[in-house]
Amino acid sequence: MKRPHQSLPKNNLTEGQHQQAGKVAAALMSRRKDGGSLHNEFEYYITNQQELAKKHEGKFLVIKHQKVIGVYATRGDALNKTICEHKLGTFLIQACSSDPNSVRRLSKIE
Repeated sequence: MKRPHQSLPKNNLTEGQHQQAGKVAAALMSRRKDGGSLHNEFEYYITNQQELAKKHEGKFLVIKHQKVIGVYATRGDALNKTICEHKLGTFLIQACSSDPNSVRRLSKIE
């Protein structure tokens, strides 16, 4: 059974920011142009979570091709700076935490 689409809560975001967030969500769930998906980036984070957290606890990591290509204080900074050089859907933005329960392992991201 397909779940109904749920929109993000409005909070303090502008309509443009909501549209951008929707594009990001769609890109994250889409396949990359090179035939891969963001599953590999997520698995890289899970595998290296404790090591990454020692250096970047509480930051937002940008991961592409199983490498950290950026570290930012906020998710917004990570997105705004990374999309200047990389196409949406080709990188993962992941909050970095040493808590193993901070992320849930997904069987498949596609």
